[in-house]
Order: sequence, then C-alpha cells, then structure tokens
Amino acid sequence: MAEVSLGPNVNGRHQQFDTDACLQKLLGNKKHIELLKLGVREWNKSRPDSPDLTGADLRSLDLRGAALGRADLNDVQVLEANLRNANLGHANLVDAYMRRSDLGGAVRVPIQTIIQRGQREFAMFKDLFQAYSWVATPYEYDDVANLCASLDSSVIAAAEISIQTRNAR
Repeated sequence: MAEVSLGPNVNGRHQQFDTDACLQKLLGNKKHIELLKLGVREWNKSRPDSPDLTGADLRSLDLRGAALGRADLNDVQVLEANLRNANLGHANLVDAYMRRSDLGGAVRVPIQTIIQRGQREFAMFKDLFQAYSWVATPYEYDDVANLCASLDSSVIAAAEISIQTRNAR
C-alpha cells in the first residue's frame, strides 16, 4: 500500500493518504473492465453484482444487450458505443461521456435532469435530449427549498407533459 503524508490534521495527528486506494477508485476495477471488453455474452454470463467500471474507456464498443444494471459507470467513456437494449437500471452515469452512443431501448423510463440555476447541465443530457424522446428539458431550481416545494408541479408533471409532447411528434 503506497501512502503519502498529508501533514497534521486539526487535532495535530499525522494524516496518511492511501494513493493505491484512490487510484483504484479513479480507474475502477480492472478485472471488471477487462471482462466487459471480452464481449457482452461473456460479461452477462459472469458479471459481478455491483460492477465498478469507473473511468473505463469503452468507446465504439458493441454493448448491445449488456447487463449494466447497478454498475458504476462514473466518468466512463462510451463515445459512439452501441448500448441498444442494454440494461442501465440503477447504473451510476454521473459524468459518463455518451456522445453519439446508441441508447435505443436501453432506457425505459423518462429522464428529467435537475440542475441548480447558474450551473451547467452535463453535456450528455444535451445530446440525449436531441436524440431521444424520453429525456425531458432540464428543470432549473434556485435552492433546495424551492426544489422540494415544486417537485410535483414543476418537475414530475412537466417531465410527463414534455415526454408526451415529444412522443406525439
């Protein structure tokens, strides 16, 4: 285990930082990533319960029908990947780069992005909004109290109307 000294904390105790653990979290589980790169059939047959694919480079892969439910896909690169009919249920897609990926049939529920006013939405939502009817226009809120007070009327109802309108086109 490689450690780096961070100096004393507020209590005067010497702090250690585990660089190996940090690097492992940033790069995901190499065994999980390599298993997925073997192909969807092998992945679906032997995938772990909670796969960690954090930061994986999966660009241009054919991941049709991949069982990616509950996977940690944080900061994963899936540019131009084929994710048609993949299971993404409960997957962590924070900072996932999914431009020009085929997600047809992969998502079966509407997505409503919620962002605090003045913040930028993730780039993937702009692309998804243009390509798929199940991604609603982002809802911007001023503060948490405002968000909680307006969930039903401004977020849920508006998302449902947006999806119905886009599906009618």
